[in-house]
Amino acid sequence: VAQLDTAFHRRNARKLPTIDFRKYFFQDGWRLVTPYHHNTKVHCKPKWMGKSIAEAMQEETFVRSGGNWTEERMELGNMLVNGDPCSMGTVLKERDFITSWYHRHEIPVPHEPLKVLHEDEDYVVVNKTRMPVHPVAHYGDNSITMVLKFEQNYKDLYPVHRLDRLTTGVLMLAKNTKSAAKRSLQIAGRNVQKTYLARVSGKFPK
Repeated sequence: VAQLDTAFHRRNARKLPTIDFRKYFFQDGWRLVTPYHHNTKVHCKPKWMGKSIAEAMQEETFVRSGGNWTEERMELGNMLVNGDPCSMGTVLKERDFITSWYHRHEIPVPHEPLKVLHEDEDYVVVNKTRMPVHPVAHYGDNSITMVLKFEQNYKDLYPVHRLDRLTTGVLMLAKNTKSAAKRSLQIAGRNVQKTYLARVSGKFPK
């Protein structure tokens, strides 16, 4: 990870440039993303208030599974609180924001065709493959919404419902927030039926 100019980022912590030069490549049946520099800005959660960064970050699943990268970023000047340098002992307060920069290496996902099953002015329906629906934790560009954005030029899609990362099947995404809210309310009201099919090996006991 390249060391960043801390003074520069203090001045520009609220207006970081978005530079996109990622791309996909495929190898041995896997979809991979060229590693890229990524920045995040996270506002202090209520449960973090009054805790040190070390305590707050330890509660997060992505930190427990990702090693001691929080301290490493601080040493490089790649993590700031309110645009200023911080330490593991920095205590978080209401309205604090944490900015972090790192070189991101995404987890590969199976390379499978992402087919559009239906499209109208409000919705896009796809045959979801084995990847997350939207960016989360260790998956960013290797997600359904981002693949549709980069490869099929669909902008600003809103998932109407969720399917787990390894679950395949029909997935509906809305093209605007109004349409997303309409379908989400129908699903929450149990006015939509979803059917799951499981592929198994062997015989179930009687």
